[in-house]
Amino acid sequence: MGIKTGRAYVESLRDDRALYVNGERVKDVTQYPPYQGIINEMAAHFDRPHDPKFHSRMTYPSPLDGAPVSNSFRLTTNWDEMVERVTGETLRAAATYGLMGRLPDFMNAFVTDMAAIAQVLGRQDKAYADNAHHYWEYCRDHDICLTHTLVDPHRDYGKGLDAQGALTYVGETDSGILASGARMLSTLAPVSEEIFWPVYSTPPW
Repeated sequence: MGIKTGRAYVESLRDDRALYVNGERVKDVTQYPPYQGIINEMAAHFDRPHDPKFHSRMTYPSPLDGAPVSNSFRLTTNWDEMVERVTGETLRAAATYGLMGRLPDFMNAFVTDMAAIAQVLGRQDKAYADNAHHYWEYCRDHDICLTHTLVDPHRDYGKGLDAQGALTYVGETDSGILASGARMLSTLAPVSEEIFWPVYSTPPW
């Protein structure tokens, strides 16, 4: 599939997401006035690698099918590849004068790092290594706009997570994992396509 266009990015946000602002549900985030600036900037971000002026400096061929993908996903193996990746990330940051600290590059690097240490993640169960590698490929080849969420809500630090309403694993279906609860600090969430929920401590299952 490779790099997406700005139009494709905007269309991906019309997914009936449950977004609430000041207690009111936003029916279509792409039409919500306070978010027009960031959505337009993000659309420009996805359009930029299609510009011949930037294409070769912002992309590299996918190892799967050769389609151009963002070089922020590049799993570098030598100095030249590292320079290519840094060049792309520098150009993307410069386009917003460094004012958008949560461009997709941030999480693109995160999932690329997971793929780089897949063998560590899978030291007890190879399935975890495979999951990390496959998710990196999925995000890379579909140009996913990804964000993450950092911390659990704390009402009383003297009580455990169960008392905080924190996001917890409930079960699984054929469609994926079921979770319940809340999670905080997800900067790009209103205009992202997916949210990565990392576990920073021993999970309760």
